[in-house]
Amino acid sequence: MAEIALHPAARLAIVGTGRLAHALLHTFQNQRVALLSSRSVTGNAKFFFEAPPLRLEQLAELPVDYLWLAVSDSAIASVAETIAGLRDQWDGVTVIHSSGAQSVEVLRPLSQRGATAMVLHPNASLNGLAAIPAGITWRIEPPSQTARSVAESLLAGIFPRFVTVPSELLHLYHAAASLASNLSMTLHAVAADLYRAAGLPDDAARQTVTRFLQESAQRMEISTLAEALTGPIARGDLEVVRRQLQGVKEALPEGAAMFRQLCRTTVQLRFGEVSQEWESVLGSEEGDSA
Repeated sequence: MAEIALHPAARLAIVGTGRLAHALLHTFQNQRVALLSSRSVTGNAKFFFEAPPLRLEQLAELPVDYLWLAVSDSAIASVAETIAGLRDQWDGVTVIHSSGAQSVEVLRPLSQRGATAMVLHPNASLNGLAAIPAGITWRIEPPSQTARSVAESLLAGIFPRFVTVPSELLHLYHAAASLASNLSMTLHAVAADLYRAAGLPDDAARQTVTRFLQESAQRMEISTLAEALTGPIARGDLEVVRRQLQGVKEALPEGAAMFRQLCRTTVQLRFGEVSQEWESVLGSEEGDSA
C-alpha cells in the first residue's frame, strides 16, 4: 500500500503506544512523525519500533502541526487536559482523537487554547502491525467543510470515506461498530464450539466458520437480508430449526439463549414478523417452546 505523504513541512505527533498508535505509525511511515507515551509503556513492548516513545512533557517544545491522541476512550479527557497545560497557546495545531463513542467536545481544553479539534474514527479492526486499510469509512467531526478538507489532505493516501453522526446518536454508531467487529468474534467462537461439539477438529471448525462469515458478509454487502439469506429459516423449515435449538441447548447450554434470539431476530427480519408457527418453535426467551 502506498504510504501517506504529509506536506513537507508538516509534523505529526501521535500520543499513545497501543494498536491505533502503531497502525498510524505504519500508515505515516517514513514521514515526520513522533510517538509519545501518555503513561508507562509497560505491557506494550511488542509494539516498540526502533526507539521508545518520547515523554508526553516533551510536547511543550516539540514543533507539531497535527497531534493525534491514540489513547483509550477513558483517557482522552485527562490526556487532553494534561497536554493543554503544557503550553499557553496551541494555535496552528490540529488535535485529533479516534474514539467512536466520544464527541469532539472532549478536546475542549485544547480548543480553548487555540487548537483546531476534530474526530477521525476509523471503522476497522486494527492490530497495530499494519497500516490502516484503504477505502474504509471514517467518522468525522465537526461536520464542516474545513474539517473535511483537513482530513482529506491528511488521509489522502488511503482514500477515506467520511460519514458524520450526530452526537446524540454516537451510542448507536459505536454499538454498530462493536456488533460488526467484536461481537462477530463471539458468533465465530460459538459456531466453532458447536462444530467441535459435532466432532470437527479445531482447525476445521475455525476454517469452516471463517469461510461462512466471509461469504455471508460479501453477500450482504450487495444484497438485502431477504435476498442473501440461505438455510432452514429462509426455506421456512421449522422442524430443522426445532432440532437445532434442542441440540444447541444440550451441547452448549451457555450458547442456547443467543442462538434462539438470533433465530428469532432472523425470522423477524426475513418475514417481517414472528408468526404463530415460528413462535411454536422459537418459544420463550428462557428456552421453553410454546
